[in-house]
Amino acid sequence: MNPRHRILVSLGAVLLWCGASRAGSVVWTNTAGGNWSLPGNWNPNQVPGAGDDASLVSGSYTVTNDISGSVNSLTIPTSSVTFTVAGGVVFNTLGAINFPSGTINAVGSINCGGLNFTGGTINGPGSLNLSGSNSWGGGVFQSGAPGTLSVLSGATLNMDTGADHDLPGWTFNNNGTNLHTGGRVRGGTGTVINNTGLWLEEVDQVLNDDYGGGWTFMNAGTFCKTNSTGTTTFNTSVFLNNSGLVDTESGTIAIGGGGTNSGAFNAAVNGVNNFITPYTFNNGSAFTGTGVDSWDASPITLNGTIISTNVATWQWYAGQIAGTLTVPSGSTLNILSGNDHNMPGVMLTNNGVILHTGGRVRGGTGTVINNAALWLEEVDQVLNDDYGGVWAFVNTGTFRKTTTTGTTTFNTSVLLNNSGLVDTETGAIAIA
Repeated sequence: MNPRHRILVSLGAVLLWCGASRAGSVVWTNTAGGNWSLPGNWNPNQVPGAGDDASLVSGSYTVTNDISGSVNSLTIPTSSVTFTVAGGVVFNTLGAINFPSGTINAVGSINCGGLNFTGGTINGPGSLNLSGSNSWGGGVFQSGAPGTLSVLSGATLNMDTGADHDLPGWTFNNNGTNLHTGGRVRGGTGTVINNTGLWLEEVDQVLNDDYGGGWTFMNAGTFCKTNSTGTTTFNTSVFLNNSGLVDTESGTIAIGGGGTNSGAFNAAVNGVNNFITPYTFNNGSAFTGTGVDSWDASPITLNGTIISTNVATWQWYAGQIAGTLTVPSGSTLNILSGNDHNMPGVMLTNNGVILHTGGRVRGGTGTVINNAALWLEEVDQVLNDDYGGVWAFVNTGTFRKTTTTGTTTFNTSVLLNNSGLVDTETGAIAIA
């Protein structure tokens, strides 16, 4: 063969191979609905493959994806189209699913490289797994057939726009980054959010229970409020169970639904963590930062050693505590405001500093305060027995009254057992 002819034949083969491998546009044509796997439902007449951008046309019909496979992207139009991934089927998009309206039924599994969810509804009971960059600006994860939404490690989901973000009954696993800059997060009927990655809360919004029945935010990663100065609220019936880090860099996080903690709450200089409903802190719980952690509810249940590393952060404004509390060496607990501070039956051991500047301390039913370090009494108040029975203040460290000129009173049935130093620098201490 002539060398020139050989070159032309080879060039033709290369061009033919490039044309065959190039990503193509494959469009659904059967507006009566049907199965994904039938070539005749598509133009051109082929089932979309991994290199193809698949598009559904407007109408009111159902496409059932009945075979596992991959496409480059899928676009669902603004209409009443229903796209169903059948049970046992795994549908993969290397790039985006563009979804402005209609319905997606994830009976099987969907692995998506970039969800653009701006309207419509998504149903389970299967799974939707997100990689890459994803956006949720509108639309609802429906409660009728809840499934599992997962943001994979390395992926990002942006909850943007002012629209509500509804997840009733769904399980949402964030192993990547969830960036919340938009509307409310609404759950209920058993919603569970498992955050093991990073949740960036950059808006003053509510996580609420509009669908009823209560739900739980499980934080084993980092929940960080930043870039806004107002309040993010975990509403009534939304439980915050934290074993990771809740980090308030700015503004306030208000915990209004209760829960348990074995991790850390950090409040930066402009941050406040406000517990406005009963909450339980288990052994190893920590308060860090230079902002404020405020206990303003009854009861706050304390189990074991609770750690505070900054004088400004651990503040008991009001309410009742229950259980066992140890203030470690190097930590400070501030008892402040004019409200009562109730601790019936509590075992409180102070190995650090307790600074009392406001409100009565009320015990009873066996309360014991073991002060082995420094108690600064900077208020004219009463340690009383309103809950009945005898209780004891056992001082083996220093109890110092200072700053004020009135009287601090250990009331009837409050026993002061002293083997350390009771130091009255100003005012009077009355042992009744």
